[in-house]
Amino acid sequence: MKYYLAYGSNLNKTQMSLRCPDAKPFGRVLIEDHELTFRGNSSGWGVANIEPKAGCTVQAGLWYISQKDEASLDMYEGYPHLYTKKELDVICDGQVVRAMVYVMKRNLRFSKPSEGYLKTIEDGYADFGFDTAPLLDAVVGSSIKQVL
Repeated sequence: MKYYLAYGSNLNKTQMSLRCPDAKPFGRVLIEDHELTFRGNSSGWGVANIEPKAGCTVQAGLWYISQKDEASLDMYEGYPHLYTKKELDVICDGQVVRAMVYVMKRNLRFSKPSEGYLKTIEDGYADFGFDTAPLLDAVVGSSIKQVL
């Protein structure tokens, strides 16, 4: 078992229960010095990513997952081709926890997410009790960067 940080569609507890039946939500955390972005290719919609950016934070859900869950997430996240895995230290309930997170490994262009994908993430934000304003700001920011 290990800790996993979700910042996109895997915040959605219904989706996670289907994909990762052993996963247990553990808590809410902030990923420091990172920003939430959406990137995709010219023929598709953007998907969530976190990128280093000093002074920014990303809301994330902390899950406790099994090896079977991780294998399922690997397939869903396109590991190791689209996303790679990193270990980050985050603070949950006053304790430092080391958790695995998926980070896009290719520098794809900024793109807005599809409405369905965004709704899945919004539902996940509600599941974890997060304010959706930073999520919507990330969508707008990625859309603006897409045209620049």
